[in-house]
Amino acid sequence: MYTFNGQRLRQAREEKGYSQRELAEKLNTKQPYISKLEKGLSEGVMFFRLGQLADVLGLQVSDMIIWSEDSERIKPDGTTRVVDNPGAD
Repeated sequence: MYTFNGQRLRQAREEKGYSQRELAEKLNTKQPYISKLEKGLSEGVMFFRLGQLADVLGLQVSDMIIWSEDSERIKPDGTTRVVDNPGAD
């Protein structure tokens, strides 16, 4: 499982000089959605949206998520994969 890091989104957006509205336009969505993401009020963020955010903001998807310890495994190349049964490896 993962949690979206809204603070990191806001930081990256501000570093790029985008308003919430400008970022929303680049993602073909609405400004209130960006506001909810930044405040942590969104129920979940789809992986395709994470990819879009990462592309627009020049980040890696992993920069915007916090993995819970019980569901992650770090692969040798440094990427993370989610496993359904953490003890099964």
